[in-house]
Amino acid sequence: MRNQIPKLSHLLTLEDCVSLPDGAGGSQKKWQKLGALWARLDVSSHPRSASQAGVLRRINWQITLRALPPSAKLYPHPGRRFRLKDALYPIHTTVPYDASGKYLLSTSLTWVAE
Repeated sequence: MRNQIPKLSHLLTLEDCVSLPDGAGGSQKKWQKLGALWARLDVSSHPRSASQAGVLRRINWQITLRALPPSAKLYPHPGRRFRLKDALYPIHTTVPYDASGKYLLSTSLTWVAE
């Protein structure tokens, strides 16, 4: 159980992927801003992986924010993403932060080239 109240010091934009008509009978995917949420970002880095693109480092993010009901417009559902300036954090999971129910914990995985 977590004992400390998280300090929510980063203002993240929550985005959702929507399909829009492309004018040629098909559709294109665009990211639409839903709103902003204050959050805490915690990072843990993992070993490097070699790929055709070079050496990559996997970074796991834990993103803590105030609790919202799953029906809320700004709930961080998997498939949505957070944005902080040019950095993107795709949401993989969202679970309660602790038993108090006051906060949520979202996880994100990003790759950084080295």
